[in-house]
Amino acid sequence: MENSLSIRLFNAACIQFGTFTLRSGLISPIYVDLRLLVSHPPLLREVARVMAEVACGLQFDRIAAI
Repeated sequence: MENSLSIRLFNAACIQFGTFTLRSGLISPIYVDLRLLVSHPPLLREVARVMAEVACGLQFDRIAAI
């Protein structure tokens, strides 16, 4: 369990729990900041691998970065 991706994201501060006001004004108890992954290359590679696995099962015409 300690090596699960979600735990590793939490330990890298990419997932935080608390009260967060999002840009939309909505309040969320969870904040996900994947921008921090650049400071954790092994974790970034693992997230990219998982995202690629998920994307392989999807049909799409375009991909956009936000």
